[in-house]
Amino acid sequence: MGLITANTEESMDLFIKGSRVRVSLFVDPEEQSDFRVWINGPTALHAIYPSGGLPQGRLRPCRYGVKIQQQQQQQQQQQQQQQQQQQQQQQQQQQQQQWLRQCLDHHDCGKSRGSFQLRRLLNLHGNRVRLIETAEASDFQWPYVCLSHRWGDANIARLISTTDNIHNHMEGIKWSNIPKIFQDDIVICRRLHVDYLWIDTLCILQDFPGMSDEKKRVTSMDFAAENSAMARIYQSSYFTIYGSVSTSIASGIFSPKLYGSHQIKVRDVNGNKSILRIRETTSHFTSPTDLETRGWTFQEYLLPS
Repeated sequence: MGLITANTEESMDLFIKGSRVRVSLFVDPEEQSDFRVWINGPTALHAIYPSGGLPQGRLRPCRYGVKIQQQQQQQQQQQQQQQQQQQQQQQQQQQQQQWLRQCLDHHDCGKSRGSFQLRRLLNLHGNRVRLIETAEASDFQWPYVCLSHRWGDANIARLISTTDNIHNHMEGIKWSNIPKIFQDDIVICRRLHVDYLWIDTLCILQDFPGMSDEKKRVTSMDFAAENSAMARIYQSSYFTIYGSVSTSIASGIFSPKLYGSHQIKVRDVNGNKSILRIRETTSHFTSPTDLETRGWTFQEYLLPS
């Protein structure tokens, strides 16, 4: 396979197994900038960089797969993708359950958790989400999941438990009031048939403006007690969801890909129209995220059994 860049920025010649294909590039630089392509062998996997050279700063090289497709197949493919989406979600859920079961049955994961009763949990059973006091249970042996996440910008509205709203949270929390990253965690837990979730901002009392001295005292005591047990909380969890790609509570666990897919119109020497599809492959290189470089969250990554 070979690639020759044309003299203009609007097209390039692509040779695949001896067949020459003229590729029309996006003219708008916002849609697609000029790039260089390194051929990684006959598998048609490319590493794409800006034309000025190697990436700078946080811009990272990415491996792409190239697929040429007849234009008349686009509508049929879209219909197939819609039909396959639900099936793929079910397969992903089954795969997650299989991984968890394999870990519990064949590894030492969770065998050293022992008995530990943390003070509060989110109960996800049914269609409700509510905060509970575990002291209400005479025999606490519930598996629970922890969330490790970034709070993000202080200007972003946060869902927290305080001395003023904790009783309301025990009655139930409206889904529309739950930040996106918490919603994603709840969905994951329910798919894996886990009814209890621990999130620091909801399970530990937080400060808020205009607190009375008595409320500050109660909040401070609660935070001191739960903070001292933080290692045990994560170590005793069923597993921990690590929101590494989330930049704040509003961005969610399933963030958009850093590199999108591109479609380039192609016309071969016989005049047939096709689509050159360039998309990110699963083996692309990724750098550590902000969450993975923070010392505080390192224990949350390290401690779960």
